[in-house]
Amino acid sequence: MHSSPRRSISWCQLLLFVPVAAWLVAGCASVSRHPATSTWLQLRDDMNLVLHQAISIPPGRSTVVIQQGEVIYGGRNRYLPFCELSVRELADQPQLIQPDVFRITAVRGQTLYVQRPAMPLPQLAALDSFVLATSAGSDDSLPIDITETWRMRLASTTQPWVILLVCGGEEDNLVSQAEPPTLEQIGLALGSVASLQRAKMISRP
Repeated sequence: MHSSPRRSISWCQLLLFVPVAAWLVAGCASVSRHPATSTWLQLRDDMNLVLHQAISIPPGRSTVVIQQGEVIYGGRNRYLPFCELSVRELADQPQLIQPDVFRITAVRGQTLYVQRPAMPLPQLAALDSFVLATSAGSDDSLPIDITETWRMRLASTTQPWVILLVCGGEEDNLVSQAEPPTLEQIGLALGSVASLQRAKMISRP
C-alpha cells in the first residue's frame, strides 16, 4: 500500500503567491504595520500631543482634519501631509476639544488604500468608420492610491473622549514611493494648532 506523496511548495510558487496576496490586501481599507523606523521610535519615546487652540467637531462627525496649520472641515489636499483628530462617539451637537496635553500611549503604522473613480475620457465625434475604443471602467481597472499613516492612541484625564491622532503622508499610486510622514512633516501639518512634544519639554497651552 503506497502512501500519497506530500506536495511541497517551491520558492517559485511562493513568489507567485505573494503578489496575489498583496492584491487581495489592496482591496481592504487598511493594513496595520509596526515598522521600526526612526519616526516610529521617536513617537513612542514619551511623546505628547499638545493642543494649542480649541477645535470644534461638527455634529454627526467624529473626526476633524488639520493640514498646513489649519482646521479643515471639507476635503483635504491629498498631496500634502495631514493629521486627523478623532473623538470616541458621534454627537448631535458640536463637540469642543479644549487646549490640552494628550499623552500618546501607543503608535502603529497603517497603510490606507483608496480606490479612485476613473477619469472619464473626452467624447470624440466619429469620423467615417473611425471608432473610439474605451475601457468599460470595471472595478479592477480603477486606480488605487496609497497613504502611509501613523496612528497615535491618545489619553487625557480631562478629555478622555479624545482618543486618536492619525497623521499621513501624501498619497501615491506606488507602494514603493508612498512614505509615512516624518516628525517635521507632522509639525508642518499641525502648524500652530498643535504640536508634538516630549513630556519633559512640554510648554502648556
